Amino acid sequence: IRLHSSKFTDQLVLSLRRAGLGDHSCNSYLRAVRAILNWSWEQGLLPAAIKVKSVRSSKPLPSVFSSEQLEDLHQHLEKGWQETRRRRFLVLLRAFWFLRYTGMRGGELLALKWNNVYPDRIELRSTKDWKVKGRKDAIIPIAFDLKDFIQSQDSQGEKFVLDDGRGKPLYSSLGDLTKSMRKALQKCGIENAKPLHSFRSTVATELLAGESSNPVQVQKLLRHQSIQTTMSYLN
Repeated sequence: IRLHSSKFTDQLVLSLRRAGLGDHSCNSYLRAVRAILNWSWEQGLLPAAIKVKSVRSSKPLPSVFSSEQLEDLHQHLEKGWQETRRRRFLVLLRAFWFLRYTGMRGGELLALKWNNVYPDRIELRSTKDWKVKGRKDAIIPIAFDLKDFIQSQDSQGEKFVLDDGRGKPLYSSLGDLTKSMRKALQKCGIENAKPLHSFRSTVATELLAGESSNPVQVQKLLRHQSIQTTMSYLN
C-alpha cells in the first residue's frame, strides 16, 4: 500500500480495458481501490491521502476507417489532383498522408510548416500565434510510406504543409479544412466518420490491435495525458 502510485491504477485500468470492461465497471473497481487507500490513510498506514481518479465517461469514439475506405479516399484525391491540378486536391491529399500515418490532430497539421518536417521526424513547436495542445512541444516519427510521399512533394515557395502556394495556409480555419475533407469523404460514400479525427482514431486502433502493441508507446505517440484515454481505443 505504501508503494501505491498512479501508475498502479493505470495498470489496473489497462487490464480491465483488455478484459472488455466499460467506464462504469472500471469506476466500480476504482472506487474499491479508493476505499482501501482512504481506510489505510485513516488508520495511519499511509503518510498522506492518495487521490484515485475515476475513468471519465467518454463520448462515442469517432468511427475508424476501413482499409477499403482509406484506399477509396486516397484514389479519389489522387485522381482529382492529377486530372484538375486544383490546389484543394493537393492539400487534401497531403492531409490524408500526414493524418493517416502520424495520428496528428487537425489543428496541428493546419499549423505545420515545412521547416519543422525533417527526414526522420516532425516537430510540433508552439509559436506566438499557435500553441501545441497542452503547450507541450512534441516530436512525431515519420513512417516509411509518409517519408516517400514527402520526398515526392514540390514545396518550393511554400511555407506550410497545407500551403496555398503563396506561403499561407489554404484553409484559414480548422472548420474550413474539416468541411473540405467531409466533402471528399461524401464523394466516396463515407458518411459516418469525423473528417479529421477519424484518422487519429484509426491510427490508435490499428496500433493497439497489433500483437506486439505497447499502449504506453501509443499514448506517447498520440500525446494523450492519460493512458485511460488511449485504452478507450482498444476495441
